[in-house]
Amino acid sequence: MSEVISFRLDKDNPREAQAKAVLKAWAKKGYSVRHVLTDALLGYQGYHKDMDIHELHMKLDQINQMLQQNGAPPLLKEVDVKLSDSFMASIRKTAKPGVSLG
Repeated sequence: MSEVISFRLDKDNPREAQAKAVLKAWAKKGYSVRHVLTDALLGYQGYHKDMDIHELHMKLDQINQMLQQNGAPPLLKEVDVKLSDSFMASIRKTAKPGVSLG
């Protein structure tokens, strides 16, 4: 059986006002509050497996190599960039459910 979780968002608190705006925006797209909160909580703990930046980098590298083999100039330079955990968390929160980089 489901458990009821209830809370209030204070419009005078900037974070909570922003959270309420996010909930409203996702609701306009047809998502339930339950879905948005569940997805956000799972993303907060890093359970989104479909948002693997390393896998994306490998795919882009393969495309770059194929283009070079066909005479195109390199599109990507080798860089070692570590994206912050907070940036990745924000990307996970905004990604639409069901979108996969794989």
